[in-house]
Amino acid sequence: MSNDFTVDSLMPTAEVQRWLASAKLDNQPEIEQTSRVRLLADFCNARGESPTDMIARVLRGGEEDGQYEIAIKGRRELDAAIDAWGDDLGVTLHQNITAGNVLRSFFIHNGVQMQGRPSL
Repeated sequence: MSNDFTVDSLMPTAEVQRWLASAKLDNQPEIEQTSRVRLLADFCNARGESPTDMIARVLRGGEEDGQYEIAIKGRRELDAAIDAWGDDLGVTLHQNITAGNVLRSFFIHNGVQMQGRPSL
């Protein structure tokens, strides 16, 4: 996958479809789904990494028994990257936190347990 991530390129992926279904976002209006996936695309473009690669760096194992372990260092790095990305958005703190929590929701619904900043 190239480093030019878009809503159209991410929407059909298994990870995005899992997120939308698991978070019950697939019942939301298309504009709501698109706005969330657009944030994910922006984050992926800023990182130069696909969602699949980011998840794979944090989740270890699973090949033999389907059980994964969380790479703590990888999760911390991903969490810090989300915060840094949000800080660079040039928006209010509330909007920053909300955008970060949208990204965390994606990762949570794909098996990466995280907790973001408290909402304001």
